[in-house]
Amino acid sequence: MEYALLALLELATHHDKKVPLTMNEIAAKQPIPERYLEQILTNLRRAGVVQSERGSKDGFLLVREPW
Repeated sequence: MEYALLALLELATHHDKKVPLTMNEIAAKQPIPERYLEQILTNLRRAGVVQSERGSKDGFLLVREPW
């Protein structure tokens, strides 16, 4: 659960930029193993907390405002 909160915190700090963060960018700034981060982000996407972007803007964004 701590890793999920760290990933959400990282996404929240970049929310105002409207640019998706990749798993590599999140893992570089937070001490989360990439393989575990992939599982966390998949679960958060299924729960409707984050959305994934494909293509040239590949990455993840928060669905709602962080506050």
